[in-house]
Amino acid sequence: MSKGTSLIELLVSIACFSIIVVLATGIFINSLGSREKAKDLSRIQDEARYLMDFMSREIRMSEITHVDNNQIGLNELFYYKFNNNNFLRADSILNTDNVKITGNFSGAKGNKNKQGFVEIYLKLEKHTSEFELRTTVSSRYYQDLYEE
Repeated sequence: MSKGTSLIELLVSIACFSIIVVLATGIFINSLGSREKAKDLSRIQDEARYLMDFMSREIRMSEITHVDNNQIGLNELFYYKFNNNNFLRADSILNTDNVKITGNFSGAKGNKNKQGFVEIYLKLEKHTSEFELRTTVSSRYYQDLYEE
C-alpha cells in the first residue's frame, strides 16, 4: 500500500480545482455585469421620468407655438429639441453624461376650437441598457379660447 499521493491524483485534483475556479469566476463576472446593467437601467429610467415630468409641467402651463418631428416651441421664448443624441431646452443640454436621448414630437398648437397638445416619445440609452417612454400632454393655455 502506498502512503502518498501519486502524480496522476495530484493532476486530477488540480484540474478539478481549476475548473471550479474558472466557473466561479465566470459566474462572478456575469453577476457584476448584470448588476451594472441594472444600475444603468435604473439611472436612465429615473432620468426619463424626471425629464418627462419637467417637460410636461412646462407644456401644461405654456402656449404651444409650434410642433414638428424633433422640436416643440413654447410661448415663443424657448423650445425642446432632439439634436445629436442630446435633449435640449433652449440651448441647454438636459441629459446627463453617457446617456443618449432620441425621440420625436407630434401634436398641434391650440386655437379657438381646440386645445393644444403634444405627443412625446423618448428613448434613452446607456451602454447596453435602453428605456422608452411615451406620453401625451395637453396645454392648459386658454387665452386663445376666450378671445373674440
